[in-house]
Amino acid sequence: MPSDEYPYVASPGQNGCVVFALILAVPLVVATVVARTVRRTRAVAVLGLAVVAGFILWAYLGAPTTAQGCSDCRELFGRWWQPNVAGFLALCGYVAWLAGTGLGARRRR
Repeated sequence: MPSDEYPYVASPGQNGCVVFALILAVPLVVATVVARTVRRTRAVAVLGLAVVAGFILWAYLGAPTTAQGCSDCRELFGRWWQPNVAGFLALCGYVAWLAGTGLGARRRR
């Protein structure tokens, strides 16, 4: 719920829903546009794996090296982050990417 001081700022729960919707929608739309043929479909699916790897790397490198009040975080490879959450979001994005790849290939036939 927006505060009186900042009426246009959404609450953290609302922001999380928007981010999750973007994690699903953006890969779906991009893969649908890019995938056109069966040959290209395979390349787009592999490209999705590269995007997932980049996302995990981005999440890891963006994590702090010291615990900064995150009660759910754990230290892994010298960083304090939530690898389970990052992996879940990456998996959801990749599933949306594969769905978009299939839609794009089917639409172009």
